[in-house]
Amino acid sequence: MGREATATEIATAIAERLEEHAEQLRTSRELMDAREAAEFLRLPYSEFKRIAPSLPRHPLTARRYVYHRSELLAWALSRSEEI
Repeated sequence: MGREATATEIATAIAERLEEHAEQLRTSRELMDAREAAEFLRLPYSEFKRIAPSLPRHPLTARRYVYHRSELLAWALSRSEEI
């Protein structure tokens, strides 16, 4: 009986985590500014600024860019394959 309770608790915890992740996906933005993109990539903003020219980005003005979430994810995944 102790194993059933443990399995139920684990299943409940997994379901809660899945719901948290689903909510994050529903509320995430497809277009991000530089600070949001840095946070998405989990980089310090100073590091992000250094590598920003090599990232996929789209100019809004001569000095402002937006970043597509899906493009940054693809970039990050391609980098992990290179390492």
